[in-house]
Amino acid sequence: MEEALTHDNKIVFRNLKRIEDTDFDSIIQNPDDIFPENRREREFFELRSELLRTLYETLNRLTKIEGDNAIEEKERIAKETVLRGVELRADIHEVLTPSATRKLRQDRRDENEYYEGVQGAIGMFGFERKPTPHVKLEEVIGSSFDRAKNHLMEIVETGVYSRIMTLSAPGRKVRSNILLIGPYGCGKTELARAICADKRVIGASVSVASTLTAYLHESVNNVKRIYDAAKKLYVEGREDKPVVLVLDEFDGWFARGESGSLVTTDMHQIENILLEVLDGMGDYNGIITMAMTNKPTLITGGILRRFRYVDVVGQLITQERADLLRMYLEKSLPVDSEVKESDYKIWAEKLEYAPGDVVRKVVDEIHFKLLPEYLKTMPREAKLVERVLDKREKRAGVLSDKDIAYVKNKLADYRSISALEISRAVDDLLLQPPIRKQIETAKVVYREAGEILEEISGAGTNPLGIKREKIFLILD
Repeated sequence: MEEALTHDNKIVFRNLKRIEDTDFDSIIQNPDDIFPENRREREFFELRSELLRTLYETLNRLTKIEGDNAIEEKERIAKETVLRGVELRADIHEVLTPSATRKLRQDRRDENEYYEGVQGAIGMFGFERKPTPHVKLEEVIGSSFDRAKNHLMEIVETGVYSRIMTLSAPGRKVRSNILLIGPYGCGKTELARAICADKRVIGASVSVASTLTAYLHESVNNVKRIYDAAKKLYVEGREDKPVVLVLDEFDGWFARGESGSLVTTDMHQIENILLEVLDGMGDYNGIITMAMTNKPTLITGGILRRFRYVDVVGQLITQERADLLRMYLEKSLPVDSEVKESDYKIWAEKLEYAPGDVVRKVVDEIHFKLLPEYLKTMPREAKLVERVLDKREKRAGVLSDKDIAYVKNKLADYRSISALEISRAVDDLLLQPPIRKQIETAKVVYREAGEILEEISGAGTNPLGIKREKIFLILD
């Protein structure tokens, strides 16, 4: 561009000739490289071609401009080309940037931090940064969750002031931990993800199952490594935000083998380490342990006593199941105005003892019926909507509730979901053996939790030593 504006047209013609005579085939080592592998690569090729075409066409135009105002006209065209080139270069950068990277970029702007545990080679454990979960506390429904939320908020709010808490605590020991008991699919993980999305904390999630290994004593060492890695996150955050350490499948650390076996020996050592950590021993201030289990009977009484709160969560009463079903349906799908509150209660009664995951699967059934039908009937509109969402995601880094409402309105223009469709989805789901088994398993977990509650609240010696008000159970 600079040559075109400051030199005669001979130089421009020479550059054009150079572009035209370039042998691109000779610089492509593999002929397959000229064909895109996927959509992202195809868009990159298209944008790159447009950028080269824009530059080439501009050079051609500049050679044909003559007259008294030639310099001003060339400057105007060059400026337009540069601006367009910058736009295309930005588009190319966005195409080559993975969605997760864009979300992480937004997290950095918002000062949100979330990590997932990564088990490396033997003796190695660390946390890898991931996009912050897009879950809100108000979306986790149920009175048992309300109590757990209150307890978590109390722990988080006091955890922000770790120095005051430590200096004022007896023995300088602060127990900032909570254990959630509930069956698979009850919403424990969603609650954990919502807490990890809180800007006041650094979220760090670990699957306990991934830390177990057959190598001698490595499972024991991994427990210490997890807490050391969490402490490192806290220190690197200038000790400004507490780290919520989510331990999923917490019961995995308490499996027992035959008496005297290496497995049993390791489990005893793991228990001893956890007793110290959960009791506030060691330099782990700033770490909030949030453990989750669906097998509470495997966890020993000594460990249970170390938790500040033990909450039994996820068992929904009829009204809560009705509210949850309505939230899942009406948040993203167009529901017919004929559907009444009484209808939701009838469906909730049919779903007795069902955890939140089963309630959500009702909506999945409806969703998988409506969307393929819409995509086949309205293909042109669907492609347009997809392009709009793609542009919005690239621009904002993440899709929002506004985008959910946009899709819902487009679906509403097609048709709404009737009460009959919802009734059929509930009935069909309850006929599936895996769903019936999931509901039965949930009942067993809550019965076991109830037995623990009875055991610790009975007269005489308390084998667990936990006060009644520290364990919470909701009965439908």
